[in-house]
Amino acid sequence: MTTSISKSSGMPGRRRATALLTAVALTSGVLAAAAAPASALAASCTPGFARGVDYAAGTAPYYILVSDLNGDGRADLVSNTLGGGSFEALLGKGDGTFHPSVSTVDGGGGGLMAPYFSMGDFDADGNPDIAVADNGANTVRVLPGNGDGSFDAAVTSPAPLNPAFTTVGDFNEDGSLDVVVTNGGGGAMAFMPGNGDGTFGPPVALNPGQNAFHVSVGDFDADGYADLAYGNTGGLGGNTVEVMLGNGDGTFQAAVPYTAGTNPWIAVPVDVNGDGRTDLVTAGVMNGGGVVLLGNGDGTFQAERPYTVNNAGGWFTTGDFTGDGRIDLAAQTMTGGVILPGKGDGTFRTPVPFSTSGAVGSFVSGRFNADGRTDLAVANMAGNEISVLLGNCTSAATPAAKPKPTPTVKPKPKAKAKTPPRVQQVKKIQIIKVKKRKKPKTDIG
Repeated sequence: MTTSISKSSGMPGRRRATALLTAVALTSGVLAAAAAPASALAASCTPGFARGVDYAAGTAPYYILVSDLNGDGRADLVSNTLGGGSFEALLGKGDGTFHPSVSTVDGGGGGLMAPYFSMGDFDADGNPDIAVADNGANTVRVLPGNGDGSFDAAVTSPAPLNPAFTTVGDFNEDGSLDVVVTNGGGGAMAFMPGNGDGTFGPPVALNPGQNAFHVSVGDFDADGYADLAYGNTGGLGGNTVEVMLGNGDGTFQAAVPYTAGTNPWIAVPVDVNGDGRTDLVTAGVMNGGGVVLLGNGDGTFQAERPYTVNNAGGWFTTGDFTGDGRIDLAAQTMTGGVILPGKGDGTFRTPVPFSTSGAVGSFVSGRFNADGRTDLAVANMAGNEISVLLGNCTSAATPAAKPKPTPTVKPKPKAKAKTPPRVQQVKKIQIIKVKKRKKPKTDIG
C-alpha cells in the first residue's frame, strides 16, 4: 500500500522519510511481506503453497510489484512485459483471488521501455503511479494512476543516457517523491528530484561503483534519511555490494563496498535477525545463492554469511512463510522455487522446494488474503500469466494419542433381600378382677 505524503502535510522531515521508506518497501517487488508475529500462526510448520491460480496478464509478464491501487486496503498486483511498454493490473478481492487484469499500453518515446519499473505517488493525488525508464528516448516516464487499476498517458522527464532502472524515495526531504536512475551496465547513476506533479528536475550525477543496476532504498544508519544499496556485478565479474548513505538533501556519501559472494546483482534491505537494524540479503546471477550482511545500525555491515540455492535463477523475495515470526526467503530456481526457512540469526535452514507453472520471471510476496500467511505471486512468462500461490504452511502432525484401555467394571453383587423385622405376637392379656375384701367389724368396748 503506497503512502501519499504532500508538501503541506507539516510532517517533520525525518518522519516523512520514514513513512516514504515504508511506502517504497511495500512496492519494491522484493520486500512486500514482513514477518508475522510469532503468536499469529503456529509456532512452527512445514512451509509450502497451495496450487497456483493463473491470471491472464498480457504478453510475457516479467516484473511484478505489490501496491494498493484503489485504496481499499487490499493488495493488488502490477506487472510489466519483458519487452516493456504494457502494464497489467490485478485488483485483489482480499480473499486471495483477483479480478481480471486491467491493461495499460505505453509504447514509450523510443519504443525501448525497460521491463523494470517502480511505483509511488509522484503527483500527490493519493493514487499510486508508475515510473519507468525509457532507454530509447532517454527519459523517465510517469503514468499517473486513476485509483481504479488504470493509468493515464505518461508524463516524461529527461534522464541520463540509456536509463534502465528507477528507485523511489524522498531523498531531499521536501515531501515529494524523487527517483534515482541507473543505466544498468555503464556505471552511471543520477538523482532526479521530484516536482510533486509527476515530473522531475534535471538529473544530478552520483558516483557509484561500477555497474550499479538494481538499487534498493533503506535507512541503514537510523538517521531517518534514505540510503542506497546495490550489487556491483562488474559485468558479471564483481563481488561486492556497495552502500551510499544519504545526507537528506539529495546528495550521498561515498560508496562503501562489502564483499558479497559472486556477482551480486541485487541487495534487499530487511531485518533478518530481528534486532531492529536493517540488514542486506543479496542474490547472485545464476550462481547458486547469495549472502546476508547483518547491519550494525550505524551504516556499516558485518562480514558476509553465505546461503546456497541449487539451480538458482537470481530472483528472490522475503516473508514469513513458516509462521514462526522469522524472515524466510523464497528463491527462484530453474525448475520452480524453494523456500529457505530463516533461523532468526541471519542464516537459513535446508531449502524446501515448491512448484511453479511455466518459465518464471520475478517473484513478489504479499498478504493476499486474511489468514496471516505470506503468499507469493510469480510471473509466468511462457503462459502469459501471473500465478498466485497462497501460503498453506501446515503445522507438524501430532502423533495420535493411544486410546486408553476401557476399564473393566466388575458387576456389583446383588443385594440380599432384607428380611423384614420380626414382629412378636402379642398374647392376649387376661384381666383378672380382684374383689375387695370387707373389713372385719371391730367391737370397741
